[in-house]
Amino acid sequence: MLYTGSIGLHHVTTSLRDAGHCNDATNDMRTVEVDPLTPEDAEELALALLKGEELQSSQLEAVAKAITIATDCIAFYIHYVISEMKFLGDDTNVKLVNDIVSKALVEPNDPWHLQHYRNRLNVYFEASELEVVLFILDELAFADEALSLKELHARLAANVEAMDSQTAKQIVSGDSELFRNILMQLSRDHYLKKRETDGAFLYRFPVIKRWWLLSRGLI
Repeated sequence: MLYTGSIGLHHVTTSLRDAGHCNDATNDMRTVEVDPLTPEDAEELALALLKGEELQSSQLEAVAKAITIATDCIAFYIHYVISEMKFLGDDTNVKLVNDIVSKALVEPNDPWHLQHYRNRLNVYFEASELEVVLFILDELAFADEALSLKELHARLAANVEAMDSQTAKQIVSGDSELFRNILMQLSRDHYLKKRETDGAFLYRFPVIKRWWLLSRGLI
């Protein structure tokens, strides 16, 4: 039996534990995460779609590569970019790719449904935790480099006096486990990932980092 879904099964099991259910609801399940395409497969998909839509260009391979990079190999975004190129009927080039992606990130009607990354935080985190969550995502979006747990903790401590969150004060007072749990949950929800070399945190998808900066007015 294959059990699939995008709601985040870990949130369901967390709710069960909070309600007193102490058993592991998925102890006999093999968890498999569906990742974006590999760069090679994403580029192959983009090129096939460009040809399928009969979009002409002297630099078709370069355009396919640009689409792959700009969309972080996410198939839904790849399809959107090429569909928009077909609709516009403009010259097929790398600049057009970047223009389409830039516009999609700020469109009021949110064609990529990116606002979901912000809205679901209200459901997944307690009100007292939310200020810490937003602080972490803002700091990592604004940072040029990955930040370690220690660095994030120091930045939180430097700003805690301006925050209302009791969770923030609790973390700064020494509850590192709570801080780790929040970072782990953000990682499981595909906001963040750990850099393999040193375990520092960074955005999992650069395109989501870019959108977060724009939507939060950080640039």
